[in-house]
Amino acid sequence: MIDRFRSGGLRLTLAWPAGLRGTDASHPAGGVVGHGVAYAGPGAASALTVGGIAYRLLTRERRELMREWAVPLHEALAQPLGIAGQTDPRRYLHIPKNFSDDGAEIRIDLPTRLGFARDVAADLIAQKLALEGVTFSWHPAGAKPYVLVKKTRKPPAKALFKDPKVRELVAKAKEAAPIIGSSPAPSQWRGQ
Repeated sequence: MIDRFRSGGLRLTLAWPAGLRGTDASHPAGGVVGHGVAYAGPGAASALTVGGIAYRLLTRERRELMREWAVPLHEALAQPLGIAGQTDPRRYLHIPKNFSDDGAEIRIDLPTRLGFARDVAADLIAQKLALEGVTFSWHPAGAKPYVLVKKTRKPPAKALFKDPKVRELVAKAKEAAPIIGSSPAPSQWRGQ
C-alpha cells in the first residue's frame, strides 16, 4: 500500500511473507513491515535542478557558438547548397570552439549531388565566420563529401639564422638567388 504525504514524499508499507522474514507464523502474511521513503520528491527535484544548472554551465560556450556563428552560417549556406532550412546545423557544420585560432579546422559536410558553386560557398563561409587567410580543401568523392576550412598559420615575425630550417635553406640556395624572406608555411621558403 502506498500513501502520499502532503509534502510530496512517499510512505511505502510492505507485507512480507514469513519465509522471507525468517520467522514462522500461522497465517500466510507473516506480519507487516513498514518502510518509509521520506520526502523523495524534494530530493529528486533538487538533484534535477543541480544537474540542469551544471549542464547549462558546461554547454554555455557551445550554445553561444551555435547562436552567434553556426546558425547564421547555416542560414546563409542553406539555399546555395540546397539544404533544407529546417535542418539542424549540428548535422553538417562541425565548428570547433576555437575556430578562429591558427591551425583550427572546420568541417562542413556537403550534399551528395554537389550542385553548387564552390567559390560562392567559400565566400559565404569566410564572410559569415569572419575568417581571413583560410584554405579550402574540397573532398567531393565518396558518399559523404565535405570541405575542410583551415586558417593558414602566420609566418614567423623573424626568420633567425639559428633555426635549423633556415640554415638548411640558406645552404641550399644558389649564390645568385639568396633567400630574402619567408612565406606563411616553412615548407614554401625558397630563394629567388
